[in-house]
Parts: sequence; C-alpha cells; structure tokens
Amino acid sequence: MSEASVQFRDSTLRAPYNGIIAQRLVNEGQPIAPNTPVVKFQDDDEIDIVMDVPEKFMANEIRRAGSLSMVAQISGAPGQEFPVEMKEATQVADPKTQTFRVRVAMKKRPGFTALPGMTAIVNVTYWPANVSSSRILVPVSAVTKLETEKQAVWIVGPNQTVSPSPVELGSVTDGEIEILKGLQPGDRIVVAGVWSLRPGMKVSDLGDVLGGNQL
Repeated sequence: MSEASVQFRDSTLRAPYNGIIAQRLVNEGQPIAPNTPVVKFQDDDEIDIVMDVPEKFMANEIRRAGSLSMVAQISGAPGQEFPVEMKEATQVADPKTQTFRVRVAMKKRPGFTALPGMTAIVNVTYWPANVSSSRILVPVSAVTKLETEKQAVWIVGPNQTVSPSPVELGSVTDGEIEILKGLQPGDRIVVAGVWSLRPGMKVSDLGDVLGGNQL
C-alpha cells in the first residue's frame, strides 16, 4: 500500500508558480518515461519577449546609454504600448547573424492575455551618457542629400509613408550627427537604405524612433 502511495505521489505534478498550461505534450493514458516533458507551462504574471539585437546597436548604443526605457507593442493588442524591462542579454553574438539575443519582461496587464508565438515590436528610448538631453543625435546613415543639394532625413508618417525633411547639421560624434534644425523629439526616421527612398514610399517600421535618441 505504501508503494502505491509513493507511485501515486510521484505521478502528481505541481506547478512551481501560478500560470497557465500553454501546451500539453502527452495524451491521456499514454505511458510516460522518467524525465519526459508533459506540458509547457507559462508564467502568466510575467511575459518574456525575445529579440535579436544588431551587434552595432548593442555595442555602441545600449551599453553606453545613460538612460534607457522600453515599451512593447503586441500583435494581439494593436495600438497599445506595454512597459518592459531588460531581463537578460547574451554576451556573445550569434556567429551566423551577428546579433545578440536579448530577453525583456512585461508584467501581466488586466484584460489582455499574451499567448506564445505572438509577435511584438519593442521601442527603445535611450540617451547616451554624458550627452545633454537637449541635443538631437541621429546615426550618420540617416542623413542623405536631396536633388536640391540640401541635407535631409526621411521621416516616417503615421501611415508608414516617408517624406524628406531638410535639416541643419552639427558635429559628428561616434557615428552620430547632431541635428540643429529640422527634427523634433518623437519624430520617426529611417536610418538605413535612405538612398533608395522617394516621397510617399511605404516602409516597414522596425521601431526606429527618434526622441532624444530612440530606436
């Protein structure tokens, strides 16, 4: 009788924290060998978002940021932004993609349940250490010359279409250039491939936002 009680006790699974079963990996009545996974269990108090960050941004921006905040837009909740915090980041780049795997965490929000497999865009707002918050800095790659010979950046509008904005440039520091006139904090700009753009072209927004410096 005692052996049966032990076997029954060993067949009972208890969750180490509150959450939900995201996926059942075995069928009812199926024999299960020791150490066989039976369910995927999800912590519903905290949601992890995993993203791959380019090595240039990781090395030159994130690590030298004096202040940093992040918000996530989840595919299942369009138009909403959820604060997230850095949880962990790999210290070695992926040899194939040259990106760093970064994990951020989001607290559970009332009225919304994030499910495994949902996609998210994480907007990172940061400001380099020892740089005045009144300055606007953008990557040098964001600046292009128009046919009028004026320097400009391409602003991304609410409908994801771009338009050129003439700017007055300042000094260059560590691959970034100061914008003296022509941009406002919060403007969304294109930072790569600007040479191929034309007014009204629709682009994919990967979260490159300017506000101080935003990505």
